Amino acid sequence: MILVVIIILVIIIVLLTIYNMSIHKKIESFNNLNQKITGLNIIQDFMETVSQCTSVNEKIDKINEILVERYQIKYSTIVVYDGTEYIVKASNVDKKHWDTLRSLQSEEIFKDSIQTATPKYVTVENENERLPYQKMEFGRAKSAMFFPLYIENVYIGYWLIEGSRPHEFDNIDTTVLEVIRNNIVSVLRTVSNQGIIENIVRDDKFSKLKTVEYLYGDGRRIIDQYTTSTVCLFKIVNLEKINDDISRKTGNEVITKVCDVVRENLSEEYLFVRYMGPKFAIVFSGVDEQSIESFIEDIKKHLTGINQVDIKYLNEQLKKYSKEKNDEVVYEIFTMIYKRLDPEALQKIHSQVESVQAKRIAEFTEAIKLYNNKEYAKSKEILLKLIDLFEKQFYMQKLNYYDFGEKIEGFIFCETSAKMDKMNIKFYPEPITRYLYYLAKIHHEENDDSLAAIDLEKSLAYNPRCIGNMLYLSIIYNNLNKNEEAFELLKEVLKYAYRKEQLASAYHLIGRYYQENQKYDIAIGCFLISNYYFENEDNYNAIMEITKVAGVIHFNGADDIVNTFKKYNLQHGVSERVIFTINDFIENSIDKMNYDTAEYLTKLAFELTNNNKYKVQLMKIKALRGVKNETR
Repeated sequence: MILVVIIILVIIIVLLTIYNMSIHKKIESFNNLNQKITGLNIIQDFMETVSQCTSVNEKIDKINEILVERYQIKYSTIVVYDGTEYIVKASNVDKKHWDTLRSLQSEEIFKDSIQTATPKYVTVENENERLPYQKMEFGRAKSAMFFPLYIENVYIGYWLIEGSRPHEFDNIDTTVLEVIRNNIVSVLRTVSNQGIIENIVRDDKFSKLKTVEYLYGDGRRIIDQYTTSTVCLFKIVNLEKINDDISRKTGNEVITKVCDVVRENLSEEYLFVRYMGPKFAIVFSGVDEQSIESFIEDIKKHLTGINQVDIKYLNEQLKKYSKEKNDEVVYEIFTMIYKRLDPEALQKIHSQVESVQAKRIAEFTEAIKLYNNKEYAKSKEILLKLIDLFEKQFYMQKLNYYDFGEKIEGFIFCETSAKMDKMNIKFYPEPITRYLYYLAKIHHEENDDSLAAIDLEKSLAYNPRCIGNMLYLSIIYNNLNKNEEAFELLKEVLKYAYRKEQLASAYHLIGRYYQENQKYDIAIGCFLISNYYFENEDNYNAIMEITKVAGVIHFNGADDIVNTFKKYNLQHGVSERVIFTINDFIENSIDKMNYDTAEYLTKLAFELTNNNKYKVQLMKIKALRGVKNETR
């Protein structure tokens, strides 16, 4: 009897197994069918997009909209290499994060994905963590999938989807995502072909040159004949000022004349194109660093090994190449001279340099004193002399040399400039930025705001994060009726401001801009936040002015104010990136036992945020400094 029961149970189990397998196959078949339907829907959507939109950018934007809206992807970004750089072609992510998004190909975490042409999934374990590639984002994305894009085995960019929760894509059907990825590539292939048509080579009528598109067409084929080539970019400075102050006709004549002169002195085999606006490009086909090295080698052949004789010869060469403004050669010659000086001569040079710099600082102090006494002509004379001497001395040191008034300005610049390698940054021994600031103030007093603007613009080349000069320049722009330029500059100030008073000034000036444009809700929001950072009667007066015109404007709490800022796409409060930079350099300074810098940055952070954690941090730094002293 028991045996019969067992046999029956076995039969039942076998039948159930067969049934389950059948059901599983049906489900699998259904899923495959569903995937195919989904894929077909995607293709249909994309084909409709391609047929309806005429512009390349419209097509890509629409594709991304489909991905976000129809397929419920939180964040989607398409990045494509345009021949010179990676650009964000489409994204629903806030633009403040785009610098991060367009540099993912250089992140270690994605390099294997690009090399193997396979997707990469990254996620955090909890809400308090940050994705490995994120620089500033703390609460936006917590999981991501990276899809490299290839056309005919050539890597052209990537598609990134992001979720707002950890492990959001753990169970996602990658088959559908692959279908989407393949169709993005198909559209990009179509787009790239259309782009060729849209960018048909044009001739610029004023310069009589080919435009930049030529470099990516016929010009590229010429360049590719050589193993290496050197590209030189140059710009006609003050062209915009010529157009504004004189006439656009005169500006066009300047372009024509400059191009004629360059063309006369340029061999025909080199490519010369108008790159964009006042910018031009020359491609020296077949020319590389060896050309410079040949100069140096020729010089070295004449060296005898006798320092006095060699220094005399090198000084002659230095004069020759300084006249030609060949910076690389000049630098190499100067290095060779420096190496041949004896210790006594070196000490003498250092003493002379320090003496000269001390003298200049003393003269600058005198210039400030004269300015404060309203002796503008005398102050201006000293400042112009100092600026002229500075530029003559440092004309070849313009690439990685900067004049940061505060340490934090240098830190912020290093973290926010894609071009800047913080390890190569160098500092001018003189406050050239302040020279130009006071010169601008004098030009303003002389009622010449055009010159004041030039002074301040020039100063920002020496210190791109000088908030004081940026704020002053925005005021000068307003005086020149360049209100939009002033507004854009003030938004830049918000991105890099590191003190409460800077934020207060920027928000007040932005509030005035919105007030003049009758956008009273955001204007009042700006005056309120300005007053939060630094109480000022001017903010109350501005609010009263608006109230008289538009009546009382109410905000239902802080959230309502924040939403108003979001509505106008305006930064609310201190930049997250600035706070991140300060925190990063605090940790770095503590690791290196540079407690003075760590304390300086921590105090800055506390002033900006009023967060008590920085008080704790200060106590920690004090304790660590004590341990360090005891160890000594």
